[in-house]
Amino acid sequence: MGRRTAGSRYGLSGSSRPPINKTNLLKSLFISQSRSAADTSKGGAKEESMVRGVVGAGGAAATLLFLFIVSTVALPLTVRGAPTVDFIVITNGPNGTGSWVAGRNYIFADTETFWAAGYNRTSGWVEDVEAYWYVPSDPGNGSAFVVALNESYGSSVAVRAVGYGTAFVRATYYEGGYNYTLLQNTTGPLHVSVDNVDSVVIRTDYDGGGSWVGATAYRLYASDDFHAAAYNATQGYLGDIAANWTSSAPSVGLVYLEAGNGTGHAGIPFGYFVTVGEGFTYVTAMPIGTSLSNTTGRLTVMGIDAIAIVDAPNGAGSWVASRDYLFGDSDRFWAAAYNATFGWIADVSVYWTTGTDPTGGSSGGRVIRGDTSYGTTVRVDTNGYGVASLNATFYEGGGERYSNTTGPLRVSVDNVDSVVIRSDRGGFGRWVGDTRYDVGDTDPFYAAAYNATQGFLGDIVANWTSRDPSVGYVVPANGDTTICNPAGTIVCYPFVTFHAVGAGVTYVNATPVGATVTNSTGRLIVTTITVDYVQIRDAPNGGGTVLGSRTYYPGEQDTFYAAGYSRIAGFLGDTVADWTSNNTSACKVNSFYGGPAHGSSVQLLLRALGGCAVTVVASTPSGTVTNTTGPLTVKPRTLVTVDDSGGADFTKIQDAVDFAQDGYKIFVYAGSYDENVVVRKELEIVGQSRTSVLLDGGGLDGVLIAADRVVLHNFTILNAHYGVYQDRTNNTRIYDNTIKDYSTGLFNEHTLNAWVAFNLITQGHIGIVTNVSFDDAIRFNEISYNDVYGAKSYNTRLRNCFNWNSFHDNKVAYFHDPTTEYPPMEFDGNVFTDNEVGVKVENASSIRLTNNTFTGGLEGVLLLNSSAEVHANTFASVGTAIRCRASGSNLTDNRIWASDAGIVCDGGSPRIEGNDVQVASGEALVLSNLEGALVAGNNLHGGTLRVSTSRLTRLAPVDSVVLLTDTVVDTLVLDATSRVEVRWTIAVRAVDETGAGLRDYDIVVRDANGALAFQGATGTDGSVSGILLLTETRTLASTESRNPFTVSVSGPLGVASRTLVVSGPQDVVVTVLAVRLPPTAPPPQPDVVRIALIGVMTIASAAIAAAFAVERSRYALLALFVPLYTRVSRDKVLESYNRGRVYQYVAMNPGAHFNAIRAALDMNNGALVYHLEVLQREGLLRSRQEGMYRRFYTADTRPPPLLENGTTEAQLRVLKAIQEMPGITQKELARFLGLRQSTLAYQIERLTATGTIAGNRTGRKVQYFVRKPGA
Repeated sequence: MGRRTAGSRYGLSGSSRPPINKTNLLKSLFISQSRSAADTSKGGAKEESMVRGVVGAGGAAATLLFLFIVSTVALPLTVRGAPTVDFIVITNGPNGTGSWVAGRNYIFADTETFWAAGYNRTSGWVEDVEAYWYVPSDPGNGSAFVVALNESYGSSVAVRAVGYGTAFVRATYYEGGYNYTLLQNTTGPLHVSVDNVDSVVIRTDYDGGGSWVGATAYRLYASDDFHAAAYNATQGYLGDIAANWTSSAPSVGLVYLEAGNGTGHAGIPFGYFVTVGEGFTYVTAMPIGTSLSNTTGRLTVMGIDAIAIVDAPNGAGSWVASRDYLFGDSDRFWAAAYNATFGWIADVSVYWTTGTDPTGGSSGGRVIRGDTSYGTTVRVDTNGYGVASLNATFYEGGGERYSNTTGPLRVSVDNVDSVVIRSDRGGFGRWVGDTRYDVGDTDPFYAAAYNATQGFLGDIVANWTSRDPSVGYVVPANGDTTICNPAGTIVCYPFVTFHAVGAGVTYVNATPVGATVTNSTGRLIVTTITVDYVQIRDAPNGGGTVLGSRTYYPGEQDTFYAAGYSRIAGFLGDTVADWTSNNTSACKVNSFYGGPAHGSSVQLLLRALGGCAVTVVASTPSGTVTNTTGPLTVKPRTLVTVDDSGGADFTKIQDAVDFAQDGYKIFVYAGSYDENVVVRKELEIVGQSRTSVLLDGGGLDGVLIAADRVVLHNFTILNAHYGVYQDRTNNTRIYDNTIKDYSTGLFNEHTLNAWVAFNLITQGHIGIVTNVSFDDAIRFNEISYNDVYGAKSYNTRLRNCFNWNSFHDNKVAYFHDPTTEYPPMEFDGNVFTDNEVGVKVENASSIRLTNNTFTGGLEGVLLLNSSAEVHANTFASVGTAIRCRASGSNLTDNRIWASDAGIVCDGGSPRIEGNDVQVASGEALVLSNLEGALVAGNNLHGGTLRVSTSRLTRLAPVDSVVLLTDTVVDTLVLDATSRVEVRWTIAVRAVDETGAGLRDYDIVVRDANGALAFQGATGTDGSVSGILLLTETRTLASTESRNPFTVSVSGPLGVASRTLVVSGPQDVVVTVLAVRLPPTAPPPQPDVVRIALIGVMTIASAAIAAAFAVERSRYALLALFVPLYTRVSRDKVLESYNRGRVYQYVAMNPGAHFNAIRAALDMNNGALVYHLEVLQREGLLRSRQEGMYRRFYTADTRPPPLLENGTTEAQLRVLKAIQEMPGITQKELARFLGLRQSTLAYQIERLTATGTIAGNRTGRKVQYFVRKPGA
């Protein structure tokens, strides 16, 4: 226990009567007998005995001398009026009813009350007077510890018997003014017997509390209080009794008899124990006047050998070796003192400081702070990211110094989902929006950190930057500087100060140390034009009206703005200022300390009935300017009730609204209300519960609000065109509602400071629409199952207020497409789940998407012709995380886990930097047609970055495989884990010596190592385009080039080749020179022979033409010429591009006939016959004749058997299925028979050609039936 001050034994401490010398002299005469706290030193006992001796011997003489001096002073005559008090008497009853206390015989613990009765010699009792009460000391019988008085001043006093002996009680009264008369009276002897005391126990607290003082360990120079609790065998505990206290080893511990002065224990005796040396002792208490005694357990006094910072009090904790915290966590530690032999002694008061990271890291003040710098315990709060330690230093009474340091205290900021720059600490104040400053102004900023679920976590240490430091800078400028107040102490709180130094505009940005989330202020405008006056307005940027008189109702809120003006230039901007309310019980400006608020705007909370005025004070270079609102009155709401079943004031909500006046409260009982409510008054409309009060709009508007400060909550609004429509309103509050089955759930049209929160908006076309809205707070809503948009904003400036909503199962969760660019709108901390598209932004740059979470869906963010900022968001299990087209967006520091692609951008010049991207299948980044884009610092975890047809100003991949196609990179920076492959596209054209294109010629491209790079065939114009060649592979360690390339062309006329270096897109022309035989002169022919030859040729041509008309004949005829072609070695049979196509087609379409193959592959007859014969000759294909067609199969495919009538077994299966299920479609047949579509198509074609079945087309379907014979 800590030491209690002994105070006055007589209950006179702390009292004062007239402040005159005589009074002070009299008081000093008696009060000087009190021991001060300093008497607890080793000489205290001796000094006390000396004082007692002096006062005891000379007390009476000093009193007589004093009274003689007073008697010689001339006193003025008494003023006429009420009788004067000539003398006082201590009586045993009030109001003159008692008699003088001539004497008493008490037993221990008895109590009695005495009164100081004032009398006039003529008229008798006058009144009970306010007197000073005390017990005159008598060292002979120890009367100071015989009775105790509960008061030292008053008209009465309670007397308690606390010890053996005889005592007196005295009352002193001063009659009159400056020239007063001193009146005194003393009781007769008060005798106290202790015969009723049967036992005594030394306890740890007053009134029989605590426990017996058993074995206890103390540190050196400590103190404790012991209490001699007296007991009666029948009655039990009687009270704490005056006793003689002794210590068995005074060199170890001393004990003194003292009297308490605390409330309820004035004059109650106790033993005051002080340790003075190491060792052990026992303390014994023997009640005065008895032979009883009790002794403590062993009291061990130990010196401190060490201290330790532990995690529990009273020796129960262990040393804090290390801790891992999330930001916002707190902890409590104690300073435990230990003796090398006995262990824990006590928790001691130490000086607490923060230390740097024990492993050599950051400043401790950046990471943690404490709630006190001195004491036995400290609460530790997290300041920001990093590692720190905590130090404790203890100074012993003898001058020794002991210290201890914790292990590393690590703070993670992974739970910080967003940050907001605010004007006040603790999450109070407002977001620092557009604010005007004079040169030389300073302003504190706080980085308020938030978690999407928990909300505000705390103010966090951040890296602060100013976009234009010549206009204004922040101190400190980064996280490595001490950034708290008071600096250098453990109670250091994080914030920065903005200094306005030059005319212009800047923005301040805060990014918490160790995190990727960020926030920026609005425009910080610094001017050299001085503010001449300021106005309090109800809208920002000089809008709205000046605040005059206004009426509010409890629970409402409002927002005011400090508009600064110049008499010459007019409105300068909203000015930073201090705000106060003259009646905080009724109207409170929202601030951390509950006092003045700070900022260019303030939120006013209307708390209770009453009136107030709000004052703003802004400092300017020429002095302060101020403005005060008119009277702001908070009135009670008049209650009106609605119940559709009767028994209330109204059965319809609209009837109640029409009846009500501004400020009324309409309470709606459970029921169904089929109506359309129009509110044009300042009302609060509340339902009994959101599930029991149903407002059915019947396809029209549910609730139309066209008044300021309307409050609507606890409703279910359904079947409405607009669930709630707010038209040009200010400071409305829509919360705790369910809105469903609508065209548009909530529409905010030209609203200001609307508060929309905790609503469920579901099952409609569009959930929320905002148009020309300013500073609306749309938070904590659930927006779901909308088939057009979850939310849509037009020309809206919500600043930092579209936060922490949950969007799920919407077509497009949020769509932003303003017609006018507004200052940046913050869209922060929202959660998107299973939406087809999370956020879509079109033709806009005035939005910042930060700290949102996207899970599921096809696309997370879709940017169309937008330069939005997408920063520090999280994407998980999304098809494509971010897709942008014609975009100049900043895509930075996002964490992406996508299924198909991370970021896909086509066109524009985006900045893609610092993203962490992982993709389940597909490519991490796919970029095309970019001009001047920056792609750097993106960690793809071994994934692919594909860039085509672009120019990048800088490319710096991290752990990536980069595929560059037709792309120029100005600056390339590689890390050790990345690889870049450079590809360029070429086109090849094969021509003859006349420049004519050569169709169906094989093209082969090989690199410098002879590796095949491309193989294909020319088209009708002799060209092949889109040949993509890998020309170069780069790593940090090496560069591998595949140049030069050789392009070879081969075909019926011959072969040709060309070698070239490919360093960009280009067209390559290869000329094939045909091999020609020398011409010979034909022998002369007679005319008859010539005519005969012509006839023969004509007949032959006709025959050939007839043969070519039939597939079977055409193939047989052309096959005769196959031996004219050069034989191909077996290992190169499929090296030909066209021959490979033929083989692949037959493998995919077994039974395909010649005409079908030719039509599908767009090949001429000769080329196809050639390739088919080569493939058959080399054993890769086989064929058979089926009727008019020759059908081809791969060598490992068994053709279906032929039946006697020419119908195959497969055709019979098809025919049987059609017979059993007439009208079945081809798709259903394929599923039923387990056949591939291509195989089934052939069988149906054969059956149709033979007239066995017929198809009947209905719409897009063809149904098949068995044809009847003769049909």
